[in-house]
Amino acid sequence: RLLRNYKGFLTYLKIQTLPFARQDKDIKNNNTFALHVFIDLLNNCKYFDLIEAIDIHNSNIIRGKISNSIPHQRIQDVILDSNSDVICFPDNGASMRVYKYDREYYGEPIILDKKRNQQTGEIEGLKFASKVPYNLSGYKVIILDDLVDRGGTFIEASKLLKQAGASKVFLYTTHGLYTHPNGVKHLLDNGLDIVYNYSDKHTKEDN
Repeated sequence: RLLRNYKGFLTYLKIQTLPFARQDKDIKNNNTFALHVFIDLLNNCKYFDLIEAIDIHNSNIIRGKISNSIPHQRIQDVILDSNSDVICFPDNGASMRVYKYDREYYGEPIILDKKRNQQTGEIEGLKFASKVPYNLSGYKVIILDDLVDRGGTFIEASKLLKQAGASKVFLYTTHGLYTHPNGVKHLLDNGLDIVYNYSDKHTKEDN
């Protein structure tokens, strides 16, 4: 129907959440390389000329007609709304994404180093990957990442940051799955002060 009704038109597909985006590894997690296969299927799809996905977990393997869109304005709005002093990335992968922020104003971001059990998915350790650039006492910190599932990484990150003196810890992720039985409340009950995503804002008062 697409080809028949829109012959001669440029066809464009926008995907809010890319399926299999986290299954991007070739040699870990029991060879979860489904994202590679799915991207090949999309690129070979004759119905669309351009495909845009929002904040893909691993943009390094994006190719062909697929592009990755980062919601920069939403992230900037969240930083302003939360009145954050410091930006934190929960791991090196998140720090390498193309999130735009003012380094001159916010300084160098805090980057955490996590150890995950690849079989169970559980976080086994979390520490500062680099020296904290200043005393966090009284500072409000916002964690930036693409996706939150059950939220274990961010709960542990919040504990670590507050132990270093942070007064508030906020979370922004583009995609909020919240698969824990208590949903986003699980995050708010375990150290996060406000949870943002692409379209919502969750506070303890709301939950």
